[in-house]
Amino acid sequence: MKKQIIRPYVLVTLSLMWSTISAFLSVCTGEWAWFARSGTLMILCGAALTIRKLLILGPHLYAEESSVIDCGRIAPTPEEIEAKRQTKIDCCSLHIGSWLVIVGTFVCGYGDLLPNILKY
Repeated sequence: MKKQIIRPYVLVTLSLMWSTISAFLSVCTGEWAWFARSGTLMILCGAALTIRKLLILGPHLYAEESSVIDCGRIAPTPEEIEAKRQTKIDCCSLHIGSWLVIVGTFVCGYGDLLPNILKY
């Protein structure tokens, strides 16, 4: 279940949809605080993606997996194939999550100033 929730495309879609809805509300109401606050959700989604593996495994399994040394086999087992696939997803999540944290922090800090910047 945790893997389903912490998928990169789910959290990126959630944060971008919320930012789009918030931008629309800001345009309609003239209150740009809506858009600025959407950066907070973007930061949370980015942080969740950045620590995805830890959230899925929990601290004990994460520490155990990090200390296991595998000497390998001739042919990979299905578990090893799945572990490699999950590692690729974790790397992608780390990259995307880091960018979401950066962009979300910028939106959260300066999103309400956007109409002032667009006037010039």
